[in-house]
Amino acid sequence: HQGAVVLVAQVDRRIEDPSAADVFTIGVLGRIVQPAQWPDGEVSVVRVEIEALERVRMVEMGCLEQGYFGRVERIEKSKLPLVRSRHLSQQLLSKLNEINRYERGRYPTSELLLSDDLSNLLEGIAALLDRDLLARQELLEEVDLERRTEAVLMVLEVALAKQRQEHRRA
Repeated sequence: HQGAVVLVAQVDRRIEDPSAADVFTIGVLGRIVQPAQWPDGEVSVVRVEIEALERVRMVEMGCLEQGYFGRVERIEKSKLPLVRSRHLSQQLLSKLNEINRYERGRYPTSELLLSDDLSNLLEGIAALLDRDLLARQELLEEVDLERRTEAVLMVLEVALAKQRQEHRRA
């Protein structure tokens, strides 16, 4: 992909100049959608919007004076039978909608409803979840679509249980 970047998380954010051993091997291939711009038109590194394209595995990583370079391989998406995929998608959206009834607008679902692919729906939901780095990384590294869906459903169920409990107290 031309203009693509690979995003991998550092295992320990305190390390100033991470090496290959200091980053997770599973990351995301993305493309820069909109670089932030200063009024004079210069591109800045303050804020950049990146569209995630697919999950990748770092095969090699090196460092030059001007930055990092590497080689990645694509992680193939797993598939589920259509009926199972639709059932899981409905469960995910149902949980999100129920949470939204307690906490209006917590999860913006309008864009998610447009996704007809379970994998894309999961990616969209995972991006909204309030989880720590290791939990996000664990989800990113799970290649089995059904297990990844079950993990997200569990996170949503825990959030929903909290909402129900708070609602009962009120």
